[in-house]
Amino acid sequence: MKKWILPIGMFLLIIALGSCEKKPAIEKEKHVTFHYKGTLDDGSVFDSSEGKEPLKFIYGVGQLIPGLENQMKGMKAGDKKTIKVKAEDAYGPYREDMVVPIPRKDFPANIKPEIGMQLMAQTMFGPVPVRIKDMNETSIFIDYNAPLAGKDLTFDIEIVEVRDATAEELAPFKKAEEQTQLPGGTLPPVPKAEK
Repeated sequence: MKKWILPIGMFLLIIALGSCEKKPAIEKEKHVTFHYKGTLDDGSVFDSSEGKEPLKFIYGVGQLIPGLENQMKGMKAGDKKTIKVKAEDAYGPYREDMVVPIPRKDFPANIKPEIGMQLMAQTMFGPVPVRIKDMNETSIFIDYNAPLAGKDLTFDIEIVEVRDATAEELAPFKKAEEQTQLPGGTLPPVPKAEK
């Protein structure tokens, strides 16, 4: 009877070790699913996944603001964290030069402008959400800043799943990367915002 105790014990140990599979950590080209709540310094919630599907993204391809994405590296499914992101690592500083006056005569006649009104502007990069910041008798001032520009953000996050991204999920990002390569494999310089 005693000679069976050691083999049975080893068998149980092997089963136990096999079930302690390592959870993958967030790193480049991992597909990440997470819940979040985003708040401003005054505690107001600007966005949340509460009552909705969790957010999904591929780490390292630029789908999230850098200050949030960078602080998620190494997290695993089940991890929770509060992440504080400075404005410059989120949507950047608020820029007065991005408030553009439009003559009233050039504003669409079918829209009655109001301060704070949200609109969509057509740009060379596609449609961009903008808002009316101010008006006077001759001009309407359109604000092209992101709504959260100039604001520090706090995110309470919970990682739901981390897995390898599939080739199909990575394909659009690989294609975009190939199209921005210059001869010799270098990337084009990124323009710096003037201070």
